[in-house]
Amino acid sequence: GYNPHGLVVIDAQTDEAVRRIPLPSSWYGLAWRPDGTRLYVSGGNDRSEGVRAPVYEFEYKDGRLSEKPLRNLMETIDPKEIYWAGLAHHPQKDILFAASRTANNIVVFNTDTGEIVKRVSTEQTPCDVVLSKDGGRLYCSNWSSNSVSVIDTETLEVVSTIGVGDNPSDMLLHPDGRLFVCCANDNTVVVIDTATGSKIETIVTSLYPNAPEGSTPNSLALDAEGETLYVANADNYNICVVEVEEKGESDVLGFVPTGWYPSAVAVSPDDSKLYIGNAKGNGSYSNVRGPHSPVTEGTEGIGTVK
Repeated sequence: GYNPHGLVVIDAQTDEAVRRIPLPSSWYGLAWRPDGTRLYVSGGNDRSEGVRAPVYEFEYKDGRLSEKPLRNLMETIDPKEIYWAGLAHHPQKDILFAASRTANNIVVFNTDTGEIVKRVSTEQTPCDVVLSKDGGRLYCSNWSSNSVSVIDTETLEVVSTIGVGDNPSDMLLHPDGRLFVCCANDNTVVVIDTATGSKIETIVTSLYPNAPEGSTPNSLALDAEGETLYVANADNYNICVVEVEEKGESDVLGFVPTGWYPSAVAVSPDDSKLYIGNAKGNGSYSNVRGPHSPVTEGTEGIGTVK
């Protein structure tokens, strides 16, 4: 959007923003190096003429994130074809997998040298990427193809493609091998058994089972015990709470109200807090200067209807 891009660091003890790092461009995609010393941030796309959006690499040391990226991991193709999305770092190797939406591939970076190892073609508009616990398989959701690509991380080849619902976006891998896939245009989360590569369940996240499309489930989080799944319904302004302890027996328990367009959800390690990112804030605003105005003067329309 037109608002300033960047990275915000929140102290989970005080719930305060302790650092704000402006970036030329950023979008969906964060990944930690397994030892916790590096954070990788998707640069999305940059519309500046001739500018290639990067994947940013930050240092994390002594409880603090570096004020600026240590370096940028760069693609070499036409800048107009670069649009970074989901990121995942291999658990044992110096390898970062970066989904490239517009180029329809996964770019494999060597995080030691910063060089590109390979580009793995996917189906259309790759979004999120998730690694198996041992790092042997990479799963990639393809927005425009309604599918999940399964990639062997040794050969760096697609070994299978699994059809899911409409507009698959965020994914989450359960410790027992179930892969949960948000299908944003279907009001559903599709559950895949990664051992067989087959769909075993479809969880409906809308307020009632036969609701028309429009709930837009787009983010997932799991509690520490692996029993409760939290699903952000962006266009319903809520978090759907689902019991997922038993395979194939998921049960929607209820809904937690949120702000405007929740598009990220996370659970604290002790399960005491639910963090919700409201993409459009906590209230709606008038737009009297038109849809392309980057800034509106004054406070007219905030929290009111005229």
